Amino acid sequence: SNPSFGHLQESHCGDCQALDSDYSGCGTTFNRGHINPNSINSKDAEVQDGTFSMLNVAPQEADFNQCVWQPYECAVGRIADEVYKNADKAGSKSKTLYVITGTKLGNCTAWIKGRVAIPGFYWKALCYPGDESAGLRPFGVGFYGPNVDCSTMTSLPLDEFEAFLYDGGEGHLFPGSVCAGKVDNWEGLDEYVAGIAHDCRNEHIQKTCESSWREKRCKYSG
Repeated sequence: SNPSFGHLQESHCGDCQALDSDYSGCGTTFNRGHINPNSINSKDAEVQDGTFSMLNVAPQEADFNQCVWQPYECAVGRIADEVYKNADKAGSKSKTLYVITGTKLGNCTAWIKGRVAIPGFYWKALCYPGDESAGLRPFGVGFYGPNVDCSTMTSLPLDEFEAFLYDGGEGHLFPGSVCAGKVDNWEGLDEYVAGIAHDCRNEHIQKTCESSWREKRCKYSG
């Protein structure tokens, strides 16, 4: 008889990717962190389901995921909506905000069960090519955060972020585009995120991330 999908998953897929079972028994320290977010793919059920593939997952420290990273992902979704609406209002076809998300290993990589590398950082880079003829200026930004408890984010102009990502090398995340050169920075990103963070969180996450207990814990951990 043909083996079940579950059997195939455990017996073959683990040769080249993490499995759900790799995360079991690890308590609540690490979430199965999405690279391509679930939330922005809600318009297509199959695509949204696909974001839960283990190929789209990396270990993400729980507090960092829920309290720090999530509001920044929410901000990207909102600015993408603004980009579309502004372009539509201006009669421009340049309605797309390009987003790349990834991880970066730290100086000393730890592993879950000797199989799954724990990233040192999570990062995201944005490029909007703009449309100068319609008065829409191009912009870009990159931001990253250490994958640790009580983390904080750092946002940088795109060229400075690329220098961080490539350890001072000459690589570009958006080669051949206007964002491979100097473009406007998304000024005030961190302040914008701080202003929307509460609304971006569900009630449970609000209680966890906005508690006086977490504030004190993170104050003394730093």
